[in-house]
Amino acid sequence: MIKPTLVIQDLSAVSQISLTVAIAIFQALDLPIAVAPSTLLSTQTEGFGKPVSLDTTDWLEKSFRHWQKSQITFNGILVGYLGTVGRINQLSAWIRANQLKPVIIDPVMGDAGALYPGLDPAIVSAMQKLCQQADIITPNLTELHFLTGENTQDVTKLLKVASKMFGCRVILTGVKKGQYVNSYLLGAGKDNLTVASSSYYPGHFFGTGDAFSALLTGWYLKGFSLPMAMQRATKDLQIAVRQTATLSSKERKFGLKTAAMLQQILAEG
Repeated sequence: MIKPTLVIQDLSAVSQISLTVAIAIFQALDLPIAVAPSTLLSTQTEGFGKPVSLDTTDWLEKSFRHWQKSQITFNGILVGYLGTVGRINQLSAWIRANQLKPVIIDPVMGDAGALYPGLDPAIVSAMQKLCQQADIITPNLTELHFLTGENTQDVTKLLKVASKMFGCRVILTGVKKGQYVNSYLLGAGKDNLTVASSSYYPGHFFGTGDAFSALLTGWYLKGFSLPMAMQRATKDLQIAVRQTATLSSKERKFGLKTAAMLQQILAEG
């Protein structure tokens, strides 16, 4: 029986990010996927002004009931941007009721030291509760600071606090160190860090966090250990970033160039 992995995050009509990229990655890895848009957007939320949005909360609730009635089960769940306290609480209740495994959460809330525009500050406490149901979370540094209440730059300390707080594996993503961008994973029951590094390219790249979490989830579901899945996700994402780096900042607003990355995944998978 086919058991797809459920991916729930935003869907932008314009821009190669979020659900659009996740679908392509899962297809390249030959993994069955089910999608649930947490919100529908006319464009991504940065670079095009305020997008037109469609709230899917009611649709999600009815879909949850339909899936249960139809006895559809899932091979885990990947959670990305949810956007409201209500949707976070809604999803938290559904995950708890269905006991999904694995639960992988990218707690999309902010970057560069601040919450994303338009988010209710109460989203932090709601996300903390959701992360307590996770097996793996993949925050950036800003999100990890919000989740833990710690302001330290000490990566090991942050990961220890978060691991204890949420009872799950924590991958800290997108940390710039000199000419590299690093992701960090604390060893299970140990003090050692696994570090995955990629070359730094100047400028902003939209959707890298979405792509990383989808790649990580995909390789993990293919049977790779979490450290190895992190390394492979980092290597694959580097290909997309390198290809996108040739574009102007105006062109980058449309998201990552993924053709070369997907070709590499097909060759490896």
